[in-house]
Amino acid sequence: MAYMRCERCGGQRLVYANKYCPECHQQLLEEMLQRYKNKGKIMKTYIAGPMTGYDNFNRDAFHAKADQLKGQGHYVLNPATLPDGLTQAEYMDICFAMIRAAEAVYFLPKWEESEGAVAEYHYAKKIGLKLICAETLVSLAA
Repeated sequence: MAYMRCERCGGQRLVYANKYCPECHQQLLEEMLQRYKNKGKIMKTYIAGPMTGYDNFNRDAFHAKADQLKGQGHYVLNPATLPDGLTQAEYMDICFAMIRAAEAVYFLPKWEESEGAVAEYHYAKKIGLKLICAETLVSLAA
């Protein structure tokens, strides 16, 4: 071990032979362990739910679920990150592309009350994705 610049954080610290400081080395080990735990599990998850008619388009609920899923090792596709100012058709076009890139769709509470989320449900079901209900955490697929 010697004092060098950590390749991950750039800090001048005591680094291991692999060129990472102890903190970054630990983070890398934890990330590797998380990937190992998630091996074979759903990794790309789209979040669907009601937006129209909610304060700030329900972005808080979308972002909270995205943070939770990321913490579990998922790659999250979150429509709440899209910019304001598009038409409903443009949003749905982008969201359907996001769904095609996903392995599962997580449905927030009250998704059944949203025309867009219902359309996303039918599309995701048709293309064979895993469908997960927020209230029950079970698959919605028949």
